Amino acid sequence: MNSRLVRSSILIVGALFAMALLWTYLMDTQEGPAYTYSDLLTDAAAGNVTGVTQDGTTLTVSFEGSDTTKTAIVPSDQVNVFAEVCAASGATGLADCDITYEAVAESATGQ
Repeated sequence: MNSRLVRSSILIVGALFAMALLWTYLMDTQEGPAYTYSDLLTDAAAGNVTGVTQDGTTLTVSFEGSDTTKTAIVPSDQVNVFAEVCAASGATGLADCDITYEAVAESATGQ
Protein backbone atom coordinates (compact mmCIF):
# COMPACT_ATOMS: atom_id res chain seq x y z
CA MET A 1 0.00 0.00 0.00
CA ASN A 2 2.92 2.32 0.64
CA SER A 3 4.18 2.01 -2.96
CA ARG A 4 0.71 2.94 -4.19
CA LEU A 5 0.85 6.18 -2.18
CA VAL A 6 4.30 7.01 -3.56
CA ARG A 7 3.19 6.30 -7.13
CA SER A 8 0.08 8.48 -6.73
CA SER A 9 2.12 11.28 -5.20
CA ILE A 10 4.59 11.20 -8.09
CA LEU A 11 1.75 11.35 -10.61
CA ILE A 12 0.13 14.29 -8.83
CA VAL A 13 3.42 16.21 -8.61
CA GLY A 14 4.12 15.47 -12.29
CA ALA A 15 0.66 16.67 -13.31
CA LEU A 16 1.08 19.87 -11.29
CA PHE A 17 4.49 20.47 -12.87
CA ALA A 18 3.02 19.96 -16.37
CA MET A 19 0.18 22.36 -15.61
CA ALA A 20 2.65 24.98 -14.34
CA LEU A 21 4.69 24.70 -17.54
CA LEU A 22 1.57 24.96 -19.69
CA TRP A 23 0.38 28.00 -17.72
CA THR A 24 3.75 29.71 -18.14
CA TYR A 25 3.77 29.02 -21.87
CA LEU A 26 0.22 30.26 -22.42
CA MET A 27 0.61 33.38 -20.30
CA ASP A 28 3.87 34.50 -21.92
CA THR A 29 2.28 36.56 -24.70
CA GLN A 30 4.51 39.62 -24.60
CA GLU A 31 4.46 40.97 -28.15
CA GLY A 32 5.96 44.37 -27.58
CA PRO A 33 4.22 47.73 -27.53
CA ALA A 34 0.82 48.06 -29.18
CA TYR A 35 0.48 49.90 -32.48
CA THR A 36 -1.83 52.83 -31.74
CA TYR A 37 -3.99 55.04 -33.94
CA SER A 38 -1.58 57.89 -33.16
CA ASP A 39 1.28 55.72 -34.45
CA LEU A 40 -0.70 55.20 -37.66
CA LEU A 41 -1.12 58.95 -38.16
CA THR A 42 2.58 59.51 -37.42
CA ASP A 43 3.59 56.85 -39.96
CA ALA A 44 1.20 58.36 -42.51
CA ALA A 45 2.80 61.78 -42.00
CA ALA A 46 6.22 60.21 -42.56
CA GLY A 47 5.01 58.65 -45.83
CA ASN A 48 5.38 55.07 -44.58
CA VAL A 49 1.76 53.94 -44.94
CA THR A 50 0.56 52.51 -48.27
CA GLY A 51 -2.82 51.11 -47.32
CA VAL A 52 -5.45 50.77 -44.61
CA THR A 53 -8.20 48.17 -44.39
CA GLN A 54 -10.95 48.90 -41.87
CA ASP A 55 -13.05 46.12 -40.33
CA GLY A 56 -15.32 47.80 -37.79
CA THR A 57 -12.95 49.57 -35.42
CA THR A 58 -9.98 47.37 -36.36
CA LEU A 59 -7.49 48.74 -38.89
CA THR A 60 -4.94 46.65 -40.76
CA VAL A 61 -2.11 48.89 -41.94
CA SER A 62 0.37 48.07 -44.73
CA PHE A 63 3.68 49.86 -45.11
CA GLU A 64 6.00 51.11 -47.84
CA GLY A 65 8.63 48.55 -48.81
CA SER A 66 7.40 45.90 -46.39
CA ASP A 67 5.15 42.86 -46.50
CA THR A 68 4.36 43.15 -42.79
CA THR A 69 1.16 44.66 -41.49
CA LYS A 70 0.19 46.11 -38.13
CA THR A 71 -3.17 46.34 -36.44
CA ALA A 72 -4.52 49.48 -34.82
CA ILE A 73 -7.85 50.22 -33.17
CA VAL A 74 -9.88 53.30 -34.11
CA PRO A 75 -10.83 55.36 -31.05
CA SER A 76 -14.45 55.52 -32.25
CA ASP A 77 -16.50 54.10 -35.10
CA GLN A 78 -17.47 57.71 -35.92
CA VAL A 79 -13.91 58.57 -37.04
CA ASN A 80 -13.41 59.10 -40.78
CA VAL A 81 -10.19 57.10 -40.93
CA PHE A 82 -9.48 57.68 -44.61
CA ALA A 83 -9.84 61.47 -44.28
CA GLU A 84 -7.63 61.62 -41.17
CA VAL A 85 -4.91 59.37 -42.60
CA CYS A 86 -4.86 61.30 -45.87
CA ALA A 87 -4.74 64.63 -44.03
CA ALA A 88 -1.86 63.34 -41.92
CA SER A 89 -0.01 62.27 -45.08
CA GLY A 90 -0.20 65.82 -46.41
CA ALA A 91 -2.74 65.17 -49.18
CA THR A 92 -4.86 68.19 -50.00
CA GLY A 93 -7.94 66.03 -50.53
CA LEU A 94 -9.09 62.43 -50.71
CA ALA A 95 -8.58 62.36 -54.49
CA ASP A 96 -4.90 63.33 -54.02
CA CYS A 97 -4.25 60.71 -51.35
CA ASP A 98 -1.73 58.00 -52.27
CA ILE A 99 -2.87 55.73 -49.43
CA THR A 100 -5.32 53.01 -50.45
CA TYR A 101 -8.32 52.53 -48.20
CA GLU A 102 -10.75 49.64 -48.01
CA ALA A 103 -13.64 49.20 -45.60
CA VAL A 104 -15.00 45.72 -45.02
CA ALA A 105 -18.79 45.70 -44.80
CA GLU A 106 -20.05 44.79 -41.34
CA SER A 107 -22.11 41.93 -42.73
CA ALA A 108 -18.89 40.41 -44.10
CA THR A 109 -17.18 40.49 -40.71
CA GLY A 110 -19.18 37.57 -39.40
CA GLN A 111 -20.81 39.53 -36.60
